[in-house]
Amino acid sequence: MDAKKDPGKFTIRFCISDPRQMKAVDELNAQGRLKAQFLTNAILHYVEGTATLPPQEELESILERLMKRMLDDRADMSAKPTEKIDSSEPFSADDLATIAGTLQAFRR
Repeated sequence: MDAKKDPGKFTIRFCISDPRQMKAVDELNAQGRLKAQFLTNAILHYVEGTATLPPQEELESILERLMKRMLDDRADMSAKPTEKIDSSEPFSADDLATIAGTLQAFRR
């Protein structure tokens, strides 16, 4: 097989009808312009059991997007008249556990 013209460039098509691949698509799309770093961390973690920690700014950006997504989800839920959400706390215990789990995954 001939060497690739650009070894760092890939084209991938996911099967949208597969729920696992659709979840992967959603996660990749949530990364914005950080897809390559996200995939690098995931592949190295899978292959070597390790991954390098992204720079502080990148971690903050990821956390900011996660928190915004969670707050948007809560806002969507609060729009439903049948459910009441205690707005005195910005994050539920589940939200905080999710954030802590995400931070722990980046520390590994």
